[in-house]
Amino acid sequence: MRPELLIVDGTALVLRPWFAGVPNAGPTAHRQLVRLVAASSHAAVVMDRSLDTFRRDLDPLYKAHRVAADHDLIAIFDDFADRAEASGIAVFGHPRFEADDFAATLTGLARGEGLPVVIHAADKDLFQLVTDAPPAVRVVDSSRQWNVDAADVFVRLGVHPHQVVDFLALVGDASDGVRGVPGIGARTAAALLGVLGSLDHMLAEPDAVAALPLRGARSLPARLAAGREAALLARSLVQLRTDAPLPIDALARCARR
Repeated sequence: MRPELLIVDGTALVLRPWFAGVPNAGPTAHRQLVRLVAASSHAAVVMDRSLDTFRRDLDPLYKAHRVAADHDLIAIFDDFADRAEASGIAVFGHPRFEADDFAATLTGLARGEGLPVVIHAADKDLFQLVTDAPPAVRVVDSSRQWNVDAADVFVRLGVHPHQVVDFLALVGDASDGVRGVPGIGARTAAALLGVLGSLDHMLAEPDAVAALPLRGARSLPARLAAGREAALLARSLVQLRTDAPLPIDALARCARR
């Protein structure tokens, strides 16, 4: 087995066959899970348990377009989780935290013990966890042909992993209902962060923003000022928590036997 912690987004693993019309999505997702974790020394499944998370407290519009799982889908999620645990694969989730927060928390625990981390998910929010510094962290997803290291984050977004949170704060994330700064798209956000480094820097020094050799640079300070609160709120929404509630022996539970 490879010495690594493989973290699998169980919610996405179930929803993929469910949206494809597979009537018994739980067993289908479980079979894929077993294949995914077979070569890893440690494995964990992280799952969303509710839409009523702490982020909804920060912004009632966060994921407001999402429909809560009905009884049948909840039963499928529960069946999948039961099958995973029966296979000796640890499952983590909490109604007030998202699966990605558990991924971030587990990543910190694993790296603290010298274990590299591979996160199997299709969510660019997780790019903020990617690092090439040992023990490394990658995001992979076979359906999208992702195998994302730090260089690939830059290729995809134009920023480094430590800038992903500020990048998303500027451009927003429509899939989650996160509003960014109006008038600032991905290319402009990447260019701003490439020169000024951080959202805080550009908010604190609007003159530096206006002086940049970018098309429309003189209008950017006004846009940033108008979108300041939206950007700061967006940053608090996309920043992953590293204190999701885990049992004290969480990493030991992830060990494959």
